[in-house]
Amino acid sequence: METEREERDRLLGFFDRHASWWDDVYAHDTLAGDVYRARERLVLDWVGDLALAQGASIFEVGCGAGRLSVALGDRGFSVEAVDASAAMVRLAREHVAAEQVGDRVRIEVGDAERLPGRDDGYDVVIAVGVLPWVESPAGLVRECARLVRPGGAVIITADNAARLGAIGEPGAHPALSAPREARRRWRERRGTPMGPRWRMHFPGRVDSMLAAAGLQVRRRTTIGFGPFSIKGHGILADDRGRKLDRTLSALAAERLPFLRRMGWHYVVLADRARPRTGN
Repeated sequence: METEREERDRLLGFFDRHASWWDDVYAHDTLAGDVYRARERLVLDWVGDLALAQGASIFEVGCGAGRLSVALGDRGFSVEAVDASAAMVRLAREHVAAEQVGDRVRIEVGDAERLPGRDDGYDVVIAVGVLPWVESPAGLVRECARLVRPGGAVIITADNAARLGAIGEPGAHPALSAPREARRRWRERRGTPMGPRWRMHFPGRVDSMLAAAGLQVRRRTTIGFGPFSIKGHGILADDRGRKLDRTLSALAAERLPFLRRMGWHYVVLADRARPRTGN
């Protein structure tokens, strides 16, 4: 069985090698591109709904290529962000320089499970697309709760274990998580090269981690339906998949609320209660 350090090195190597893809996917004219853009817009809309003052402080965990941090800086917020991948940080800094928001956005290399920010120091803490990749998801949530001030908000996303697209996939179906892990350990013992671990989470499990960290869920939804596949083979052409995604998204918003828990990405906003004062 590989050590925690070996798993971390595998993960960092993966993101360093594929940093440009995680930057470019937002421009892809594909279902994945549609969903990632929709997720980003939703997070920005939720931040906007908080009606923060200009210069409000935001900490982003796992900023990737920096798109969200730059967008927040462009809206006048003071942003600190970290990513464990040095290649991602280089890309993010390039975007910061290109958009001329360096006076408001600072990007550093940092560990999502041992964050460098100030206790109670931020109005909003954001972790988009980070939870699937960390060894201790509950630890990440506790770190986000540590950084946000009382009365502040935490926005976190998870790859949804209850999503419709997991139904036909042995590699993703939640009921098969234990045999998948056993098979992975067996392959590791045989010396088979493996990619980094990627984890899905049920929305209820994410809500429980937030509650355990002292955070109360205020808003939640899912984003994106698909891609649909069986054993890794797509069953819909991309144009049909995108049409189905739009149809299901509209139904979830207007007529079938149960679908709001069955999209690709679970997105949740929770706040940290203010301390009670005596009478």
